Amino acid sequence: MVQEVAAHDLLDAGGGPATPFEEPYQLPEPVDAALVLTVGAPSVMARPAPGGLPTGLLLALVQLPVTWLALLVHEYTARRYVDPSARRVRGHEEPSS
Repeated sequence: MVQEVAAHDLLDAGGGPATPFEEPYQLPEPVDAALVLTVGAPSVMARPAPGGLPTGLLLALVQLPVTWLALLVHEYTARRYVDPSARRVRGHEEPSS
């Protein structure tokens, strides 16, 4: 369902723009799947994975390269698509075709 919002509804009581950090808006809590598994299924996390490591430790070790991969993809995307657009906006240039 789409709700129409009037312009005056987007201003706070002082006349400034409302921010998402004012009450009652709250950011959602991040959820870590390994933490949920540790609490909800401790026997699964203690079970040995291939190679003899406990599943919980294996998942913890896998998080590091996955985080680095996400960081590299984010950097590549920002440099490839966002930075050229930001330069054009900053310099009021027309896009080159």
